[in-house]
Amino acid sequence: MRLQLATVSLAMLLSCASYRKGPDLWTSAQIPEGMAVDSLTLPTHYQVFRFEVDMLRDALKDVGDSENESLLVQLPDPENAIGPFKVWQSGVVSRQMARKYPGLIAYKGFCTSDVTSKIRMEVPTTGMQVMVITAEDTWFISPLDSASNLYMMYRKEDFPGGNQFWEGKVN
Repeated sequence: MRLQLATVSLAMLLSCASYRKGPDLWTSAQIPEGMAVDSLTLPTHYQVFRFEVDMLRDALKDVGDSENESLLVQLPDPENAIGPFKVWQSGVVSRQMARKYPGLIAYKGFCTSDVTSKIRMEVPTTGMQVMVITAEDTWFISPLDSASNLYMMYRKEDFPGGNQFWEGKVN
């Protein structure tokens, strides 16, 4: 725990003009044996990760509502590459409301290695939700079991119902 706090503190001290580098947040994982998972809601293909969501939430506390007040967050993508995403508050919720209800803050940004890849992210107390839209693909990171910080990453077309779900064509 002390090492994690030191990593976050060091990352905050090593700031650049337009963003801060966030802590390393994820490790590859598997669904624990015996864990109850609703197979009807699982995507056909997915990867499981353990995310240090509390560390991310702490690092995001000082992020502003412009690219100049952003944080660099490293997230895995479906190809097992690390995507450096520059994120800042989206402005959907006013600063006063965000301070009063910290779980309401939403973030937006882009991948610094491919600026056409856009990210939307929420980190409420119940977990983390991420959506990344690229020129070729859309993928998500969603809680699998937020109590144990387990998350699944999957592509839109791998979700049950396929693209029909996202296009509002499911009965």
